[in-house]
Amino acid sequence: MQHQGYYEHDLSYCFSMLPSCTSVSKKCLITGHYLPFDGTAYKKPVETAWSGRLGRPVLYVGSIGELRTITQRQHDVYFLNYLPLDITLHQSEYQTGVSHAQAIRGYLTSLAGDFRAFARRIGAERDLMVIVVSDHGSTRIPKGTVNVIQGKFYRDRAEDEHHRYISVTDAELAKLPKNAKYDCYILGRETFELDANYLVARRLYRFLPTDENTYIHGGLTPEETLVPLAVYLPITVSPRPRVLRLI
Repeated sequence: MQHQGYYEHDLSYCFSMLPSCTSVSKKCLITGHYLPFDGTAYKKPVETAWSGRLGRPVLYVGSIGELRTITQRQHDVYFLNYLPLDITLHQSEYQTGVSHAQAIRGYLTSLAGDFRAFARRIGAERDLMVIVVSDHGSTRIPKGTVNVIQGKFYRDRAEDEHHRYISVTDAELAKLPKNAKYDCYILGRETFELDANYLVARRLYRFLPTDENTYIHGGLTPEETLVPLAVYLPITVSPRPRVLRLI
């Protein structure tokens, strides 16, 4: 961002919603409300929530390609849903042959360039504020890390299963043995106002086998739940009147 003329105005950290998964934490983040909305379409919920809250025209942008087509300043707030970083971290370095750090840096360099080009196209080079935030974090679990969870027991009861969390019905939740609380945290949908009941693996336990060359999320470790919120502002240069001195 500095190479593109932006400086970090503020950096803070916040907690992701739980479980730290797209269906819960991203929906809450992108609408600014802790209750997830129905469906998987983001455009209408985002534009409705934020235009009503801010009293300004808001546009949801689903990709970089869509951002590049915007040439006029018709909105005050633009929400860019940027997915390449998430997709990259879920890929195995063993398969791609490219380190996550190298791939991510390439994407971020390109993204910063797109911010600057976007600001230039809409005439906002001096006043475009860029806010960057993630819906959740992620972690890599080293090979051989202890796992006490019996996968088949939970898989037979899961509606939707992932490495670090699963969702279960009310009936299956009621039938869970008492010792399940030692394997996972139990997030009841009524208590936490969620759309489903979730079991979140404790420590570095997991419900599915993991690959140490990929990142996963959904748990409660700091790496999975602490997310940065960074604010960038353009560097503005105000020219001074030239002063000539006769010597």
